[in-house]
Parts: sequence; structure tokens; C-alpha cells
Amino acid sequence: ADAYNELNPNIVIILGDRFEVFAASIAALYLKIPIAHIHGGETTMGVFDEAIRHSITKMAWWHFVAADVYKKRVTQLGEDPSRIFLVGGLGVDGIKKSNLLSKQDLEKKLKFKFGKKNILVTFHPVTLEKDTSQRHFKNVLESLIALKDTYISQYK
Repeated sequence: ADAYNELNPNIVIILGDRFEVFAASIAALYLKIPIAHIHGGETTMGVFDEAIRHSITKMAWWHFVAADVYKKRVTQLGEDPSRIFLVGGLGVDGIKKSNLLSKQDLEKKLKFKFGKKNILVTFHPVTLEKDTSQRHFKNVLESLIALKDTYISQYK
């Protein structure tokens, strides 16, 4: 809120649904600064993000959604369809404009040698369930270890 008072913005643009942007949204709401929300209407079952995302949607004036199904969901949340814009996944534009490294340059930058088969794993725990993350992560590790002819390395 102090930053908003100092900067005096005309609009606050919120991307996504993390708790830190939730705080930014609440401050903007109380200071009557219009909010534009990017990626509203999406769902992530079993995590806190679900409630936060929909709360930000309710605080926002403009909605920039990635797919028609998300546009329908924002409309179902009671938002004015004239303020909901289907813009697609904005991250795709960034990827298309990126100058990607060659495999050799990436290996050098990461100090990592790719194998014949390569797997990138991301783990997102179910934050609304108690005591399941450790079991779920163990299942992921056991599945990876069971892979044949696949080198598994830890990147630091």
C-alpha cells in the first residue's frame, strides 16, 4: 500500500495467483486502483492457488484469460463479459521471441551433460492435503529410478 501511495499508479496488472500478488491485489482494491488480472479463470485442484486466483478475479476490473474455457469460468464467477478478453497464453509469445541456446551452449551454461534420454521433472505438492507431499514425491522418485537406460542427475 505504501508503494502504491508513492507511485500513484492508474492501474495494477496482476499475473497469476500466488499469495504475494494476492496481497498486492488487496492493497489495490482498498486504494481503489483498478486491477487487470492475467490468467484468471484457470483451475488448479487441491492447492491454495485456486481460492487466491478466484479472489483476485473478483477484485479485478479487467480480465485477460488464456482460453475460452477460462473466459466462461470468469463469466460464471459473475464478471462482466465486456471486460473479459481472450488473449491466449502470454508466455507462448515470450518463448517464440526467445533466442534459444544450442544444446552444446546449454550444457556448457548448466555445467550439465545431456544423456540419450532426458527428463525434466517439476513437482507441485497438493497444498490442501495434510501429510501427502512426502509420499507423493517418493512415488515420483521411485518412478524415475525404475526407468531403464535413463541417466538421472541432480542439477544444482
